Amino acid sequence: MAASPTLIKKVMGVESAPFIIYPFRASPSASSRILKAVSVDSYGTPTTLSSSSTTFPNRSLGEPDPDRLIVISLGIRSSFAQPNLTFSIGGVPMNKVYSNSLSANIMSFLLWAIVPNGTTGDFTIDNIVIDNSQFWTYFNIYRVIGGSETIVDSAIVSNTVNPSATLNTKNGGLVFATTASNPPGPAVDWSNATESYDVQTPANGDVISCAIAQTNGSPLSISATHNGAIDIYVSFCAVSFRPK
Repeated sequence: MAASPTLIKKVMGVESAPFIIYPFRASPSASSRILKAVSVDSYGTPTTLSSSSTTFPNRSLGEPDPDRLIVISLGIRSSFAQPNLTFSIGGVPMNKVYSNSLSANIMSFLLWAIVPNGTTGDFTIDNIVIDNSQFWTYFNIYRVIGGSETIVDSAIVSNTVNPSATLNTKNGGLVFATTASNPPGPAVDWSNATESYDVQTPANGDVISCAIAQTNGSPLSISATHNGAIDIYVSFCAVSFRPK
């Protein structure tokens, strides 16, 4: 049986095995639409791979909706860089923003796609550089109703224990940020965003964390502080989503 990550602390969502998904609902008026988040699933596992593809079957996606935007926050630790990974959820290809640490291949991803149908779906990762020594994943799935697949802005940062970025936003939108690091220290401290999860992997002690912020149309500066980490072992990425 695969080891489970240790939940360090949690502000949003519900505690579950290792995957968390949050839905976002909009108000009826498009001009005053405000995205909201609900957690639906979470999962993490260490594994070795003899294939260039791996699938996590039957992940929860929450209630179907024509405007359902699925967002996945993902952390990966591998023996190799994985720059060409592709992803799908419920058979739908996903967009991605990706950051890798300068050393040790500690990666942060944000993935998203409009997935209107089904209450569950397989989460698949393809084009993996085969790793027979370690390939550790932790992901959280979020359900966002009324979000657009066309993003406002994105950012990637690495090589600093205090990664930060300023993103353009839309009123009623959301910014997601994901970060990962090693060696582990105390839990990640976020600025200008509400932490969704903070976990430590059982294999290498890597810390993976995600935070979410509501936006009002003004530029948003968001930062994460990795206490006790080393700069070359930190990755960070962020995406600004708009209502339709």
